[in-house]
Amino acid sequence: MELIEITSGTMVGFQSGFVHPDLKILRKLNHLVEIHFKENKAEAFYSEQLGISIKVLNKFLRTYKNTTLHKYIQNRVHAEAISLLIGTIVPIKLIAYELGYSDPAYFNRKFLKREQCTPRNFRGKNSLLK
Repeated sequence: MELIEITSGTMVGFQSGFVHPDLKILRKLNHLVEIHFKENKAEAFYSEQLGISIKVLNKFLRTYKNTTLHKYIQNRVHAEAISLLIGTIVPIKLIAYELGYSDPAYFNRKFLKREQCTPRNFRGKNSLLK
């Protein structure tokens, strides 16, 4: 990858308004995940929408974000779960449904595995609404 010298806020050697193709892909992926993460967690959905294979997306995300497509989507779901848990009084069961889980117990297990505590305990320790 070529190094680009940055002076006074402009990139040397590039026309004004140039956006690297990789940045375009990242923006499109991020936009798709933001719109669809609640109802669509399947890697194939994002791959089809972008017209890029899952394998290539995973390689791309490992290079630029040090993650995989699956983890990228799950990180967004988890960030929303945390936001809802600490910033609302919405029941945990409804949060699970809101995030696209048909089984609240599955949501609880996934959250417990990641945070080493249940959503209820996490909310109790971290709620902004105390």
